[in-house]
Amino acid sequence: MRMQQKRLPADSGAMTLGIIALSITLVGFCCGLFALVALAMSIVGLLKANKSIALYRENQELYLEQSYKNVNTGRILNIIAVPISAIVSLIMLTYYLIYGVAILAFFGLMSSAIQEGQSNSNKTDNDYYEEEIDTTTTWEDDDYIIELENDSIT
Repeated sequence: MRMQQKRLPADSGAMTLGIIALSITLVGFCCGLFALVALAMSIVGLLKANKSIALYRENQELYLEQSYKNVNTGRILNIIAVPISAIVSLIMLTYYLIYGVAILAFFGLMSSAIQEGQSNSNKTDNDYYEEEIDTTTTWEDDDYIIELENDSIT
């Protein structure tokens, strides 16, 4: 009596993850850090495929050969996707790091220029010119000679 063979656990999952990871990696060139997501997906797909292949090698009679071929194809897709997505991720991280430092430096210069401009605008005219000190001598009441008219004394 022949047992009914079944599919491997990662039959559709490993291939799906490999195809999606490769697609996201290609999109990652123009859309940023999606390559990191693709890297994670391809690693998960590769781990699933390796576990399913180990199951098949232990009990080949329990699983369909076509299922094994699908898992092996998914494994190959994930093996291809891992280094490509890792390289794209490194390129994008380097790009964002350099670009981010340049932007921060630009805004740092702008910020210091704005702060300097604000500190200059807070100065009044008296800050720019020295205050003139009256150098004339001051007279006290005793120094004045008051002359009275003769008519008013009487």
